[in-house]
Amino acid sequence: MCNDVCVLGEIFYTTPWRMTFIVLCCLGAVTVIGLSLAIYCMCNKKDKLRKEKDDIWEQNHDLCDQNYDRTEELKILTSQLDFVNTNWSPDFETIRRHAVDVTLDPDSAHRNLILSDDGKQVRHGELDQVLSDNGNRFSNWSSVLGNVGFSGSSTMR
Repeated sequence: MCNDVCVLGEIFYTTPWRMTFIVLCCLGAVTVIGLSLAIYCMCNKKDKLRKEKDDIWEQNHDLCDQNYDRTEELKILTSQLDFVNTNWSPDFETIRRHAVDVTLDPDSAHRNLILSDDGKQVRHGELDQVLSDNGNRFSNWSSVLGNVGFSGSSTMR
């Protein structure tokens, strides 16, 4: 017994229209797969960018809070400074009225202090001077004493 299978030859016969259709179907499948991958990558990137945006927003919020705190501290310090300046800072006339002529003692001046030749002015120098150590000289703090006598007039008020 012999079975004959009859297959239509037209199925395997390709015409230019069938070839175009097959190529277009393959290109369409590749395009759909490519677009699916692109959309998936874009969604992942969007999630990462959203997370970075939220992190930056949190950092910005923290910085704004710190800036607000610093602004409040600045307001408090400014008001305290204004209070000190208005209540405890003598004006120029008061300073001039209580001014006295003082001559500074070069034997008590710290090594970093440089006295003028007339002993009326002092400034801070960077280098230690080579000075005699007479026991009266300040060694821990940059200080200087006035000479024993004062000249000029000052009135007690």
